[in-house]
Amino acid sequence: MKNDISTEILLKYFNGSASKEEENIILEWSRIPENKKVFDELKEIWTISGTVPEDFDLNIEKAWEKVSTEIDKREKVIPYKGNNFKYYFSKIAAVFIISVSIYFIYEMTSSKDLKFEKVFTKDNIKEVVLPDSSKVWLNNNTALEYVENFEGDNRLVKLDGEAYFEVTENPEKPFVIEALSSQVEVLGTSFNFRAYGAETKNTLAVKSGKVLFSNIRSSEKIIIEEGELAVLHKGRNEIRKSINTDKNYLAWITGKLMFEDEQFEIILKYISKYYSYPMVIVNPEIRQTRLTISFDNLEIDEALKVLEMTMNVKIRKDSDTIFIN
Repeated sequence: MKNDISTEILLKYFNGSASKEEENIILEWSRIPENKKVFDELKEIWTISGTVPEDFDLNIEKAWEKVSTEIDKREKVIPYKGNNFKYYFSKIAAVFIISVSIYFIYEMTSSKDLKFEKVFTKDNIKEVVLPDSSKVWLNNNTALEYVENFEGDNRLVKLDGEAYFEVTENPEKPFVIEALSSQVEVLGTSFNFRAYGAETKNTLAVKSGKVLFSNIRSSEKIIIEEGELAVLHKGRNEIRKSINTDKNYLAWITGKLMFEDEQFEIILKYISKYYSYPMVIVNPEIRQTRLTISFDNLEIDEALKVLEMTMNVKIRKDSDTIFIN
């Protein structure tokens, strides 16, 4: 697949309504170098659009109608009636112009006079000690910004990516994390927060203490306690809370994956995510096989050998995919 991606699927991916199959199509498409630039531009546009006020219409078609009306007041516009990507991208770009204006007005009024320190990761995990001695571990491809010396009424942090926080307690100065369409506020606790701009949801898992999780676009606020999980889908205006049954949500830090009487195909999903390597089960008969197994800081080739011996399967590793038969 090269440039034959559907604009409809792209928009569904960004607003959180894409199916699992459609998400996989997007991920495969965006891995191709010539597509990555387009995907990154769309990601930035959608990320900024997601931060506009609740009453701003994010529907591209409706927003374009509004933009076209305003443009028509100044000059005659002859719309292109084709159905190609450039036409739709021009629509999104128009929304982007409005969104950027609103975004920067908000930033200037809410964060003026504050200086931010910035930390980025690519293919590495990094530990950061903040001015209040709080500790943060950043996962791959994560961006973190925090107010220099934590000046102001709170300890403000901005996140795009995944991070695990151990926050130093200070009841007089709340610790606040802004991440696109959601916000986290704590006094002193530990939790994992995943909020990548390109993903369709933000996920909060609390290890200890209590956290106030907010949906900025709907003003919904929910307290998340120790052992609980909260998910905010960017295409919806509600937070869903549940008990966190995922024993491996911190595997990216600990390097440990543990499974007890779990289906083989579910185990592979975790392993594939952990090693960032697509895996395909060729033989459908082994999908439902239940297995108890653990991995402790193993390299990917070592983990594959363990799987081969335990499951009595054959594994073939190509440059971009692992096949299990």
